[in-house]
Amino acid sequence: MVLAAGIALLASVGEAHAVECPPGDLARDVVVTGRGLRGAPGRIVDGKQAQEAAPWDAPRAVVLDGTSAELIVDLGAQRTLRALTLQADHDDLYLVESSLDGHGWDRLWLVPRAPLTGLRTRAARLVDDTDARYLRIRGNRGDGRFSVAEVRAYCEVPGTWPPREVLLGLPRPSFLTRPRVEAVKLGLALAALALFAWRARVRRTGNGASGRRMRDGLLLGLAFLAALGWWNLGKVHFDAYLHIWEQFHYYIGAKYHAELEHTRLYECTTIADVEAEMGPRVSGRKIRNLETNRLEDVTALLADPGRCKDRFSPERWRDFTRDVEFFRSQTFAFRWEKLFRDHGYNATPLWGTIGSALAHAAPASYGTIVALSLIDPLLLLLMWGVVFATFGPRPAAVAVIWWGTNMLADFSWTGGAFLRQDWFVLAMVGLCLARRGRMAASGFTLTWAMLLRIFPGFIIAGLALKTVLEMWRDRRPLPTRAQLRFVAGCVTALVLLVGGSSIVAPSGLASWGEFFENSRASLRSTGTNTVGLRAALSYEHDNRLQAKLESSGSEGHREWLDDKRDVFERRTPLFWGLAVAFLVLFALTVRGRPDWVALTLGIGLIPILAFPSCYYFSIFAGLGLLYDRYGDGVGASLCALAAFSGIATFVWRAPVQFDVRFAAISACTVLAVLAMTLIVRRADATTAAKPTDGMVNR
Repeated sequence: MVLAAGIALLASVGEAHAVECPPGDLARDVVVTGRGLRGAPGRIVDGKQAQEAAPWDAPRAVVLDGTSAELIVDLGAQRTLRALTLQADHDDLYLVESSLDGHGWDRLWLVPRAPLTGLRTRAARLVDDTDARYLRIRGNRGDGRFSVAEVRAYCEVPGTWPPREVLLGLPRPSFLTRPRVEAVKLGLALAALALFAWRARVRRTGNGASGRRMRDGLLLGLAFLAALGWWNLGKVHFDAYLHIWEQFHYYIGAKYHAELEHTRLYECTTIADVEAEMGPRVSGRKIRNLETNRLEDVTALLADPGRCKDRFSPERWRDFTRDVEFFRSQTFAFRWEKLFRDHGYNATPLWGTIGSALAHAAPASYGTIVALSLIDPLLLLLMWGVVFATFGPRPAAVAVIWWGTNMLADFSWTGGAFLRQDWFVLAMVGLCLARRGRMAASGFTLTWAMLLRIFPGFIIAGLALKTVLEMWRDRRPLPTRAQLRFVAGCVTALVLLVGGSSIVAPSGLASWGEFFENSRASLRSTGTNTVGLRAALSYEHDNRLQAKLESSGSEGHREWLDDKRDVFERRTPLFWGLAVAFLVLFALTVRGRPDWVALTLGIGLIPILAFPSCYYFSIFAGLGLLYDRYGDGVGASLCALAAFSGIATFVWRAPVQFDVRFAAISACTVLAVLAMTLIVRRADATTAAKPTDGMVNR
């Protein structure tokens, strides 16, 4: 009897906690409360929509006085939500959030603007099923005249979706979907490749002057379209301009580095989430331990929140939790949880000094983040102006075609973020300064780029290798005057920038040691999107990520990473053999070339000796600057690589296939670097190849 009663009791508890999925509108005639409102809140759940296109403040609408006003809908019980509709003023964004307890809120739907005027209904099918009892509706951005006329929530999605009211007010789906934009960029790369083949064929016939203006016009036209291509033809991230994920890491990481250092970003953000009463969601969270790079649960952290909070003053903790709240409100719940599995904030102390100063200028808000995201576009505009003025239209056009059509470093990775293009701008400007003979300024600028992202140091290594080889060959005790000026610029940058950032950094000069130690730990957990000779040699088809996940489930990623390390260890002798062979070829190639050529070719050392993430390969635009001096083969090699990156994106599209995609791209990248090095090698050691189509060398 006792056992039967216990079973019955457990069954009743299970039924009480089961989440039902009834048909129809779950928000119909439920309790609605709020603040900062004008009008009866209950109107938004009475099942009576306003006339589509009615004035924003029509009698059926509830007006929200600013972004602090809110409507809270109590569904009466925990429900599973799969779809929502909202009728609201057309030219504003609205934020719909969900909660199980009415305290901790998760972003559910950022309601977009509608194309036509007046009160307009919008609808959304949720990406993931969401359990909630409460919904909160707030005005997010717009003209400040926020109003809501009706909200509906569904577990069982109606057969006709979107509802008729939405279909009347929706524009046609955009033609420029992500696959179509990527297809356009692939087409541009193939068109440029065909153009270079045509130019080479015409030049071989000795009739290069014929039709030269037309070919130059086509090249510049392709460059213009490619520049639009980097912005995904205006679609940017296809749902927004801002890259909130990146903004969070770099804004929070820089602003609170004194407390977080490189290892506490996810821990302290988790504690902030707990204090925001997100307990049920946080308790099951997995976060990356940024010291070991392993995913761990948060049980020990939640038992001892002081290990984070004790590092903050009360004022700083209040500011930190406020800034975290902003970023949490700008992303969906499932994306927020995935964020804690990334690899943290790993900027150099110099970047941190600059980034911290900018982040401290204002609290995190939409206006602040937009302002920070506009720095990169302004820097890029300046950079391309310098490139065109220095190298002329054709080499600059080749560089732009790579930048805008390749799929390694497209906008989706770091566009709309916070100061993620500064190193690229400085590296390209440094090459321009070297081309103009401003070697001291070039050394300073390239060293600055290196102190922001480290691997631009390989550009400097290109000139260093040339200098040492020529000193040995000519039995000179010192470099040339130009090279000495370059060294002086490098040393000046090291003294001023390392010294200055060390004065400001929380740990002084030791901050650089902490950065390198953290970088070493990060390299032990390389991602699926690294590119280079090492990435190519680490790949084995039987050990690909998709196969590991299918066979081992959640442990598959760890097994894949361990196997990848094992494969590379077996092939390490091959790696060093190929690397040394390339270094010999490189040294023989740059010997006798102008210093700026050695610097530019140094870009090719990056995929041979390092394996940065794919989005750093925007720097290959610098190789396009060799175009006028060394012929169409340079442009063809870059465009072939850009085209292959596009093809690989279509062939291996799923995230679980990224390791296959980037292993293939890595092999093609190494071949492209080898091809361009051989093209320069074949040219006479003291004179440039004949300029293409009769254009005079600059």
